[in-house]
Amino acid sequence: MLVIGLISGTSVDGIDAALVEISGGESDLKIQLLAGETYSYPEALREEILAVIAGKALTMAEFAALDEAIALAFAHAAQQIQKNQPKAELIGSHGQTVYHLPPSEKRSPNSLEKNPPNPLKKSPNPFENPPNPLEEKPPNPLEKGAL
Repeated sequence: MLVIGLISGTSVDGIDAALVEISGGESDLKIQLLAGETYSYPEALREEILAVIAGKALTMAEFAALDEAIALAFAHAAQQIQKNQPKAELIGSHGQTVYHLPPSEKRSPNSLEKNPPNPLKKSPNPFENPPNPLEEKPPNPLEKGAL
């Protein structure tokens, strides 16, 4: 089985993507890395994510727009990691970490990840022409009035 793994942490240095082949079973499981790459966010999106991580308040509409922009970037990474590779059957995505709440005496630790799957569900084959957030002039869901 071919699987893509995607993740981006609070450093927001990019989306880490891996394409692996998993074979065998419980006693002889094998995982082979076919491709691995970090895909940079568009700078405006990276700055917005960093601002949110730093505590910038967003309306729900702005949060939804950020969610969509992150989803498009993750869809692009999933598409790019497969160039000149066999097509994956499954995607595992941790998403973009936007907040960590450290543990205290009164609460458990918590973390918030933006992990929107929408662009990967728009087609029976999620790898067939997903939106590309890195085009020359992509739609910017972060612009005022975009929603």
